This record gives sequence, structure tokens and C-alpha cells, in this order.
Amino acid sequence: MAIVSPSPLAIEWRLGEQRPEDQTALRILRMERDNLISQLRRVAQVVDWDPATPLALALRRIGTWPRPS
Repeated sequence: MAIVSPSPLAIEWRLGEQRPEDQTALRILRMERDNLISQLRRVAQVVDWDPATPLALALRRIGTWPRPS
């Protein structure tokens, strides 16, 4: 199983005002997102996709992964 997870953080950051307090909030939200993605990676391949980049580039990161026989 593979999961492509578009990052809402990247989108919001580009659209926001980017004040100092927003930078702190972004760091906290990124840590939370990284932790959740780490948990998902225990059971599936996960690509953390920044929608500013082409989806094809993100999909290239999905290589072979142990699959049940």
C-alpha cells in the first residue's frame, strides 16, 4: 500500500502572512505531521507531497516496498 499525503502546511504557508508567530506554529505543526507520517510508515509507504511540486516527482519516490507473498 502506498499513501500520497499532500501537505496542507506548505499550501497554507505560501498563502499566509508569514509572521514570526506563524513560523512557530508552522514548526509545531510540521513536527506533529512528521510524527504521524512516521507512524504510517510502519505499515505503508508514505510520500509527503508538497503540492507545489509535480505529483509525478512525488510518485517516483515510491519504489519497491516489501509486499506480502
